Amino acid sequence: MATTARFHSNVFRSSLKKGILGPLPECSSLILFFDLGSFKANLKAANSVFPPNFKHTLAAKANPTLSVLKIAGDHGVGVESASMGELLLGIKAVEGCTPAANVPTPVLLFDSPVKTRYEIEHAIKNGASVNCDNFEEFEVMADVVAQLGQTSLRPGQRLGIRVNPQTGGGTNEGWSTAVPWSKFGIGIDQREQLLSTYQQYPWLQMIHVHCGSQTLTLDNMTEGINTVVDFAQAVNKQVGSHQIDTIDIGGGLAVNFASDEVTPTFEDYAVALRKKVGILFEPNCPFTVLTEFGRALVAKSGWFASRVEATKKSGPRWIALQHL
Repeated sequence: MATTARFHSNVFRSSLKKGILGPLPECSSLILFFDLGSFKANLKAANSVFPPNFKHTLAAKANPTLSVLKIAGDHGVGVESASMGELLLGIKAVEGCTPAANVPTPVLLFDSPVKTRYEIEHAIKNGASVNCDNFEEFEVMADVVAQLGQTSLRPGQRLGIRVNPQTGGGTNEGWSTAVPWSKFGIGIDQREQLLSTYQQYPWLQMIHVHCGSQTLTLDNMTEGINTVVDFAQAVNKQVGSHQIDTIDIGGGLAVNFASDEVTPTFEDYAVALRKKVGILFEPNCPFTVLTEFGRALVAKSGWFASRVEATKKSGPRWIALQHL
């Protein structure tokens, strides 16, 4: 759900009337508005179109505001963190939210592509599910797990590896993380080493994929996810057990910034994903599926307003000087 220009105008006029934004020194020169009604509607929409084995998280980078993350948690939507600061925020949000009895416990994810040993250990100790970016980082995580003991993991807490499906870059390869040369994750072309790693460490029960953001079509996204799901099934077949039971399919659902229209919708994504990777939607699906939606949950719920301090002319155009 998106807010409308008319709604923006009404809120803006109200902020002027109340003296929140204005020309006086005691007034703010810049305000970020965030429509909680629209945000909650988006949370409900994401929860409603996917089956119960899907557990959603909000990428903290999209709106790193504790109160917003707690509201997400109240709706069963956890926090995906990609830095130590976001992780600390996510820990507070997940511990501080109050979901109803029938709402799933929110998940805490730690996906930073560059982690220190301290960060990995802190994340595991605080119940975060952690995805490693590369084999060297995995060696550090394996050492941390050996030190803490596998029994230190909480119910539902999972450890995994980010895999690059290398399925292509969409309309802008610079924004894609699924091109063969991407700096994120381990390429699926290292399949044998990945298989060996999962076979050697039975506590590796999760696999992660994130193909990119904004410039990917639903076909691009679902093709990459399908590649990683196929690999997870191959791992389970090789080890002879249902070792990988959690698949983190990342985020990346694009937002239409050209108008108030919401497209693609969560339902559009669910339909495309069901068509491409039907196993994730089967009644007895063997996998818990995690998502990491970001701008798709928050972008159309927020907007800025700024005081214009001056105007100037540059060539044929006028320019407003403001605080954004």
